[in-house]
Amino acid sequence: MLELSALDKKKQIILVKAEDKETLSRTFVRFQEHYESPCKQIRGKIFTLGMLKRAYSNQNGAWTYVSNDVIDGDWSGFNFPSPTLDPFKDGLFDPLTQEEQALVEAFRHRSGPYYVIGVYGDGALTIDHEIAHALYSVNPKYRKEVDAILDGLALGQVFKILKKMGYCKEVFHDETHAYCGVDGMYFEEKWVKENKEAKKIVREIGPKLRELFERHKP
Repeated sequence: MLELSALDKKKQIILVKAEDKETLSRTFVRFQEHYESPCKQIRGKIFTLGMLKRAYSNQNGAWTYVSNDVIDGDWSGFNFPSPTLDPFKDGLFDPLTQEEQALVEAFRHRSGPYYVIGVYGDGALTIDHEIAHALYSVNPKYRKEVDAILDGLALGQVFKILKKMGYCKEVFHDETHAYCGVDGMYFEEKWVKENKEAKKIVREIGPKLRELFERHKP
């Protein structure tokens, strides 16, 4: 069962909570990949779950997206802008899974623009990261201030890491701000490691982005 709530006064940031990671990933997988898959045959296209599994497995070596009793799925949080729902509402992705249908119906009569973020349990591990994405999308002032911090920096090494993590270039800027500003320690220890150029960037802009996030966080 999904639990929905608006996090901001304008009701533009909509939080979806699932009971567990498996339910969350099964619910969001096609919405998320339609929005920002690194696979060109998937991002922005209409596709079956089977097509997605093949494309994801070809790129990553296995279908490890969705959690189950054996696999801890690749993703713990999800986010996408409201237009992502349109082809699902219009029946272009039929048949929908039971989990997908529940999400579509939850937003069937909600007008946009808004931003959907998904976490499981109490969301402690990922919710700030997903809120950062939402703010970057729905809050023009926040986005402008983030861009002012990032513009002009040599972010090539950070982008290289994000590509390795499975992100498409269209969201590199947004992901840079979220990882450096909200998840700087995790990003540095898990992914940046010995990349000196990327580490310098993270430590330079991380505190600025974190302070900005805390000022705007709903």
